Amino acid sequence: MKVGDLVKMKPAMFWRLKGTRQEYTEQPLFVLQFESMAVHMAVLYPTTGAAMWALPENYEVISEY
Repeated sequence: MKVGDLVKMKPAMFWRLKGTRQEYTEQPLFVLQFESMAVHMAVLYPTTGAAMWALPENYEVISEY
């Protein structure tokens, strides 16, 4: 993954996020920032316009920049 890629949540994220303040979405998300050691990345949620930190292992690339 790199900045500019479109990613989507893996289906297993539905169960991990259940009961938290973050919601599962099937919408494509835009990678805004990616840390060099792949520890975390910032993704943009199109419905709210908010950027949130996420773990790359919970997402899959659907379109590369």
